[in-house]
Amino acid sequence: MVMTTGRQKLLLLLFGVVVSLIVVELSLSTAGWLFYSLQDMRNGHALFKRPDVRILCLGESTTAMDDGHAYPRQLEGILNDMNLGMRFQVINKGVPGIYTTGILLRLSENLDKYNPDIVITMMGINDPLEDISEPGERIGRGAVLFLNSFKTGKLLLHLAQAYQRKSLQVLEGNPVFLSGNADSFEYLAMGENYLVQNNLAAAERMFEAAVNADPHNHEAYASLAGIYIERYDFAAAEKLYLQNLNLNPYNLEVLDDLAEIYYFMDRHEDSERLIQQALDLDPHYAPAYAHLAKYNRLRGNLHRSEQILLDALSKVPTFLHDELYAELAQLYVSMNRTDQLEQVYRKAIAVSPDNERLLSMFGVFYLERGEDQRAGNYLRKAAEIRRLSYNPETAVNYRQLRQILAWRGVRLVAMQYPMRDVRILKQMLGSDPDILFVDNGPSFREGVKRESYDSYFTDIFAGDFGHATEKGNRLLADNAARAIVNRYFRMKGAGNKAADSPSESASAIGQPAPL
Repeated sequence: MVMTTGRQKLLLLLFGVVVSLIVVELSLSTAGWLFYSLQDMRNGHALFKRPDVRILCLGESTTAMDDGHAYPRQLEGILNDMNLGMRFQVINKGVPGIYTTGILLRLSENLDKYNPDIVITMMGINDPLEDISEPGERIGRGAVLFLNSFKTGKLLLHLAQAYQRKSLQVLEGNPVFLSGNADSFEYLAMGENYLVQNNLAAAERMFEAAVNADPHNHEAYASLAGIYIERYDFAAAEKLYLQNLNLNPYNLEVLDDLAEIYYFMDRHEDSERLIQQALDLDPHYAPAYAHLAKYNRLRGNLHRSEQILLDALSKVPTFLHDELYAELAQLYVSMNRTDQLEQVYRKAIAVSPDNERLLSMFGVFYLERGEDQRAGNYLRKAAEIRRLSYNPETAVNYRQLRQILAWRGVRLVAMQYPMRDVRILKQMLGSDPDILFVDNGPSFREGVKRESYDSYFTDIFAGDFGHATEKGNRLLADNAARAIVNRYFRMKGAGNKAADSPSESASAIGQPAPL
């Protein structure tokens, strides 16, 4: 028998550890792992020396991406260059693809770790829109937003639609529920309410119970998969959907959802195979064409993407064209085919006159061309639809975030997205003199009109704005810096002193320009 020395055992142990680490690393998304590692490394440097003022920035990809030129990084430089007699540190904790529930779930951990004086939020764009114009109505909207359609998308849209919510108190006291004999949709309703309360573990248990109660309930699988995706556990989400697909092999939504998961896992051949399988079952299924075209556009296959969409428009009934036109417009923006954009927009609006994203894109198109009146008509209509369609869960999460910060004595700076009306954000949060609102509407609209949309944004995923260029991020940082200094660090003679009126906000610096 061959004897193993102590040194050999140590080497074997180390080898096993290395192999295990390699396996773990291969199971992760390399891009995501690298992104968070670099972000944590940069943020970690800020913990070594306590600044005079520490600012924590929360949001999704519009905050997180392009970290070297992201608005938090530029904001730190702008504030320190003002020579206010104090040193500022700005921490970027943006997470690509996250929705407001995820931001709230991470809030306590981030506050404990960084102990900020000020928190800046720019969030909510990934939360699905819902029609709240009529009490009780919960209608999911088409043309899902860019990142929202990948990690959260339709999977998380099911968390907020497809059935009426029931009161958590009523369900908890229901004898049928307590006996364990509730139906699948009752478990779903309970899970949703736990999700709103940010009790992720309880929500997961309820969604699992919903799946067990009715293995053919697609919404139950989608809700549970949304929990896994929030944790970036795509392997678990895949396993769940394969189980769903085995039970529902002809369900187009199951095929389409799993294709989205595969795309996000960079398994493009599997993604296209499932989409083709869905189209074989129903050649008129518009979402599959739109998603296939989008995947090709994002991979740089622009001409194939165009061919897919033109082919789909010839096959799919006209009343289902809105999602196809929205993707075709996005494609022509990417290809700089402005000569064809107006025709596409007109056809799209004719099919779907209340599509907020299409209205916004059309408004920006006219704004760039200097046609202010036409631009204003479309942008105002889009803004009104958004005002009646924000997700109540977004408002709940924003208010909970505000309460947590107030309890900890941390100031909240609520920043509205570029191009958008800050009044919608104020509507969600209510009149609170302790909140500083930053209005990014007038400055961006004027910039786009004066120069071009491409000067400020790299895409148009939200309809009227997208991920910012270095210049766009600079404008975000400038607006935030002016608002913060004006409110909290206004110069008084030779020294610094907080602003006299606590009710002042960024909109006091510059009122929203009329559209």
